[in-house]
Amino acid sequence: MSLRAYQQAAQRAESPREAEYRLFAQVTRALIEASKADPLDFGTRADALDWNRRLWIALGDDCAHSDNNLPEALRA
Repeated sequence: MSLRAYQQAAQRAESPREAEYRLFAQVTRALIEASKADPLDFGTRADALDWNRRLWIALGDDCAHSDNNLPEALRA
């Protein structure tokens, strides 16, 4: 229960940019740890790669929306 309260407080205190930075850091950390894992630890590697894939799919979807305010060349 205290973890949930902490997460809610962190979400309220973070700007969207800070939340995005934190997410990139977490995914990058997972990929680094997966690269150090036992070569036969396919679960750790698959989880990290899947999280990275889902992050980039979400970013791509966000860039595809017409209401995205980034310049078109940057969104491409």
